[in-house]
Amino acid sequence: MTTYDITDYRITEHTVPVPVDWQDPDRFGTIEVFVREVAKLSKLDEQLPPLIFLQGGPGGESPRPPKNTWIEAAAEHYRVLLLDQRGTGRSTPITGRFVTDYVASHGGGVAGTKAAADYLACFRADAIADDVAHLNTVLNARVPWTTLGQSFGGFITLALLSRHPETVARCMTTGGIPAIDRDADTLYEDLVPLQTARHDEFRTTYPADQALLDDLASRADAGELVTLTGDVLSARRLQMLGWDFGMSTGVDNLHWLLDTAIEPSGAVAQRFIESAAQKTEYVSDPLYLTLQEGCYHQGHRAGGWGAWNTLAAHPEYASDARPLLTFAEFAQPWMFTEIRSLRPFAGVAEELAAERDWPQLWDADRLARNEVPLAAVQYTRDPYVGLAGARRTLAVVGSSQLWETDDYLHDGLRLHGDKIVPELMRMLGQL
Repeated sequence: MTTYDITDYRITEHTVPVPVDWQDPDRFGTIEVFVREVAKLSKLDEQLPPLIFLQGGPGGESPRPPKNTWIEAAAEHYRVLLLDQRGTGRSTPITGRFVTDYVASHGGGVAGTKAAADYLACFRADAIADDVAHLNTVLNARVPWTTLGQSFGGFITLALLSRHPETVARCMTTGGIPAIDRDADTLYEDLVPLQTARHDEFRTTYPADQALLDDLASRADAGELVTLTGDVLSARRLQMLGWDFGMSTGVDNLHWLLDTAIEPSGAVAQRFIESAAQKTEYVSDPLYLTLQEGCYHQGHRAGGWGAWNTLAAHPEYASDARPLLTFAEFAQPWMFTEIRSLRPFAGVAEELAAERDWPQLWDADRLARNEVPLAAVQYTRDPYVGLAGARRTLAVVGSSQLWETDDYLHDGLRLHGDKIVPELMRMLGQL
């Protein structure tokens, strides 16, 4: 354990060993999970209760303190524990090099790839919930947590309430309640209209940009968009530039990226090519796409890529369609060959998408009997975690409340946490 002070906060760092597979601890051995505890210096004598933050993802590490609106708000009332989810940040990170070495050390080829896929299948919300329950014992002497789950953190919240409700006093989620009546094969039909609406906002706000994006897509198909490392960007790679339309700044970000895309000579600017590649690379969080659909898999699954199959039924989203439409969190098989940082994960991603038996993520019957107070905010225009699915889920989760708002998008907690956290606390009777 390491302790130090920065500005107005005391930081305490914890590293805790956990099994990779909680159901069979000897199967893969142990890894470490890292937790950074943040407490206001002025509150140290008050023995504040603990709040553990469940980050978005999959594959997301916690934010670094203290300059974050929600951390500053929450630290007035709690000791805030920032968990780097297993496989991320300082929690025994999963990297392309790790996967390559793991495949090779387990026989290579099909056998090694399957072994690596079995290993990565242990990095979902169910395992993270088990980690959080264990941390409750190790770090908190079984004093129940308050949890704050952002995005994928809502998935972990439901897994925690399904598996270890005794470790939780109350829950808050922000843009993170999944549709538990959907799987990866049916989910995306709920999300396509939300992404289309956000793209329409882009086209309406910046009418000239759509023609420019269409022109860049045609040039990409002609092989003109080549990075300095020799990667050729495709039109479907450009479709990923609308990925952050779920964020409040997403539309403007794409506009300003396109602002300098064409040089006075008419050539595509190298700075645009490099920026477009960097924005769609996912070097720091490869689990995000590798486990994107695995976040929903439960029981026996025949296999397939849900987002890929859904988009195939929407010809307006084809990469050669015009206007070129963008998509949000739609992991697809071609990404693992076209994106350099994801190439080590290509075989594993295919294996995870193949026929497989998966553990249960959440228990609908137990959630129906839930007695842990849960306050959730969902954003009406969010194309990542749809409001309709969240409504259906919370309608069958006991002791839950839903706050629907159009005031924020998926980055609401990061940008406006000083407003959102207190409102969720009021819903729970904490203020």
